[in-house]
Amino acid sequence: MIRVHMESSLTWERWREFDEKHLVLGLAVHSTVLKYGFDQDPYIQSGLINMYAEMGLLGPLKGLFLDINQTDLVTQTAMLVACARLGDIAFARQLFDKMTDRDVIAWNAMIAGYIQCGEPLKGLELFYMMETKCLKVNEGSMVSIYLRAPAWVHWIQEDGHLSI
Repeated sequence: MIRVHMESSLTWERWREFDEKHLVLGLAVHSTVLKYGFDQDPYIQSGLINMYAEMGLLGPLKGLFLDINQTDLVTQTAMLVACARLGDIAFARQLFDKMTDRDVIAWNAMIAGYIQCGEPLKGLELFYMMETKCLKVNEGSMVSIYLRAPAWVHWIQEDGHLSI
């Protein structure tokens, strides 16, 4: 854990911005996971990814992810969501492109990430790619497009590519 902190670009001032109790508790949880050897369990890994994302700690988050021996769909999707939410859309896209198995959740996370980061055209491109791969568009897909990119809704409907 100390190594992850040392490799991150965060300063102690940044660390102090967080509620100290939550930070200490989070670090204690991570240390306990390491102590008892649960650090390679995909569900625990995704929980730690979510924890660091909630704290906004992108550096330690990436360190944690890169230390995982074998990532699976659960951890990859959790990391994709976290990076997109924290604004590192480039890393999220690299991860998305490397994923051998992408479910609808991963596609929706990437679409929403692009729209959140102010790149709605890239989100729409992925939306169309999703359709061309015959993946079922679900409520999450629609929320990403309709609520987060309302200016594009009319254009999507006019183009006739929208399928539910």
